[in-house]
Amino acid sequence: MKNVVRLTRKDLWERQLLQNLSLSDRLRNHTLEDISSLSDDLQHISFVVKSIQTNYQAVLEENQRLKSLLMGLIDGCYCWEGNRCPNCRAILATLNPEQPAISEQPKNSDPSIAKIRRFVDNHEG
Repeated sequence: MKNVVRLTRKDLWERQLLQNLSLSDRLRNHTLEDISSLSDDLQHISFVVKSIQTNYQAVLEENQRLKSLLMGLIDGCYCWEGNRCPNCRAILATLNPEQPAISEQPKNSDPSIAKIRRFVDNHEG
């Protein structure tokens, strides 16, 4: 006669418990692997950020050297403040892009001069 093993509820409960414990162990191992991978990723990100900081600092230093060179060109030019040559005006416009170019600035805000200019413009040619 065949031997038949009958599982009782107690046996099923034990099997379920063993499966749950095994699953918990696998989850813990996967979690440790994920944490290790995350740590590696964070170290890489930290390296990238430090590299960006170094490169940005080098760019700032180079920009400062170039500005000093341009200001030296202006200081060594024959022109003077208020009467700059076209090259110096171009350099100043490059160094200060918010400032409108000389040709864009109003020549004089006196209303009587504006009237004279309109009169001359209307009666020319």
